[in-house]
Amino acid sequence: MFKVIALKPALSALVVLALASPAMAKSKVVTETLKIEATPQAVFAAIQGYRTSNLHHRKLISYDGTSALVDEQLEGVPVLGSVHCMWVEKEVPYQRIDYKMVKSDKFVSGSGSYVILSGGSDSVILELSSELESGCKIPFAKEIGQMAAHKDMKLRLQQIKHMSETARIAQNP
Repeated sequence: MFKVIALKPALSALVVLALASPAMAKSKVVTETLKIEATPQAVFAAIQGYRTSNLHHRKLISYDGTSALVDEQLEGVPVLGSVHCMWVEKEVPYQRIDYKMVKSDKFVSGSGSYVILSGGSDSVILELSSELESGCKIPFAKEIGQMAAHKDMKLRLQQIKHMSETARIAQNP
C-alpha cells in the first residue's frame, strides 16, 4: 500500500513537469547515416526524386532551380496520427539539401538536412538529420518521437539508397 501511495505523487510530479516545462518539450536533433554505392550526383538526384515519393505521400509543388516546395502527408505518427506538412528544401548541388517546415496542421516546427559526404571511390555516406517539435505535451513524447524519427529516417535513407544505386546500375550496364 505504501508503494502505491508514494508512487502517485511521483507520477503526478512527472506529468506536471512534462506539461509545464518547456525544456522537457524541446526537440533534439536525430541523425542517421547510410553508405551508398553511387556518385554524389546520383545521390543528389535521388534526393530530388524523392520529393515525389508515393511511399511517403510526398509531392513537389514548385521548384525554381535551387529551392523546392514539397507537400507531405505523414501517416501513423505516434499520438498524432496523420499529419500534413509543407517543406522548403534548399539545395547546394552534390553536397547537401537543407529543409525547413513552413506549415503543418499539427507540428510546431521542423528542420534538417541531407548531407552527402565522400565514402571513397564511387560511394558516399548520406547523413540525414532532423529536428522536429511535435507540440505533444505528454510524458515521454520526446523519446517516443525520437524512436519514430529513427525508424522513419532509416526507411527514407533506404529508399534514397535504392534509387541512387538503381540509377547507377542503369548508367553502367
